[in-house]
Amino acid sequence: MSVSFDGAMSSARAATAGMWLKRIFVAASIAIVALQWVNTRIAILHLNQSVASPVVLSTYAIYHDMATGLREGRIGQVDLLALNHNSKVTNPWAPYERLPREAEHRWVNYYTLDVGYSFIVEAARLAFPTLPDNHLRALAMQLVFDIALMWFVFFVFAQWNFVLGLLAAYLYASDGIFYDLVSFAFYYYWDIPVTFIVLGSLLLACRRPARTTGRSARRRRTSASARSSCRRSRSRECRNRPDPRTRRDSPRTDPCRRATGRPRPSAGCR
Repeated sequence: MSVSFDGAMSSARAATAGMWLKRIFVAASIAIVALQWVNTRIAILHLNQSVASPVVLSTYAIYHDMATGLREGRIGQVDLLALNHNSKVTNPWAPYERLPREAEHRWVNYYTLDVGYSFIVEAARLAFPTLPDNHLRALAMQLVFDIALMWFVFFVFAQWNFVLGLLAAYLYASDGIFYDLVSFAFYYYWDIPVTFIVLGSLLLACRRPARTTGRSARRRRTSASARSSCRRSRSRECRNRPDPRTRRDSPRTDPCRRATGRPRPSAGCR
């Protein structure tokens, strides 16, 4: 009796130890991925967004000006006078100054590049009102999406294996092109989340039919087994079954109909 009790206690301790080891492994893996993301992003931001000379592409000011005109219904239009006024500012960290409404404006259509990035800039201006109204708001939006995208990559690949999801997230955080594009505000970065979201959605969509097909196959096997069982028991049940010409069996009284969903043909009881 004591031997069996000691064996059960040893098994319980082993199961508990295994569970805690698994939790420690998961927590350590998540910490490694998070530290890798923080280290790579802080290092590249320190390099490209230094106080003396931050990386701000000259075309970004055009999109920022386009974003300021969206509230007035000016889609894809640029105020040339406002651009000329802000281009004379030597401080790269200075907020973008809009001209007063009563001042003179010169709005023109912008055809050189795609105007869609102006909507992202305007969303960033609305999402981060506490930051200066310059490229920092668009940069903050990119960092937030970069964190969310790393967890999306983990979620997609974790559908197959948890360790595979952690490895995919770590590789995403370590890729030099990804953390280089996230370090300055421009539409180059937004090709990354669009591509990953499309590919991840396709992978998740392709995974669903396999599960559905497996369930359908199990249902077909169960239905075939039930029909076979009904055929074997038909000779025994027909002795006690009423005449089908006088009363149709209900699903409750007919075991074959209850199992397969179809009434048993009366020819089997003749």
